[in-house]
Amino acid sequence: MVRNPSALALLGLLTVTTCGGDPGVSKAQAYCHDVIQIDCVRAFECVPPADRGATFLTTYGASLERCQAASDKCAQYPAQCPHFDPDAGMVCLSEFTSSTCTQLLFIDDNGDPAIGLPGSCGAAVCPP
Repeated sequence: MVRNPSALALLGLLTVTTCGGDPGVSKAQAYCHDVIQIDCVRAFECVPPADRGATFLTTYGASLERCQAASDKCAQYPAQCPHFDPDAGMVCLSEFTSSTCTQLLFIDDNGDPAIGLPGSCGAAVCPP
């Protein structure tokens, strides 16, 4: 299974604001929020407490509740993904939720445990 960088890191790169009115905008924004919420859950499910070092705490916080309550910048996602595919987004969310920790967990370049997104969460969701 191909893994993408952590949802928080990927979606944290967003820098442009968006305009309202388009129903696709709200779907894209909801997808962004859902990916981040699931990423929080999966991180706390899959990374044992003893392995939650400084990088984990910086990325996810000290608790699931704090992670899920953090600002997510998803209002900016629709502008970054103008061709958002809601069907592909649903596949991504389903796979992200149902993947095993073994499928999602990897060690990053710094030796820290990280959660990767399923391959379905890539270009199919946000085609060029």
